Amino acid sequence: MKRLIELIGFKAIDAGKFNNATLLEAFYHLGKEIAVNKNENNQFHFKLISI
Repeated sequence: MKRLIELIGFKAIDAGKFNNATLLEAFYHLGKEIAVNKNENNQFHFKLISI
């Protein structure tokens, strides 16, 4: 799956088991809040997939 994601132009990162989803979501929201507070326009996205 990682190879397919990279072939279509995205950078894939293996974040471990699906159980890590809640931790990843918390990091996403924390990073977004920090960017807003610093008036930065950092665009980053992630999507968890399960196979």
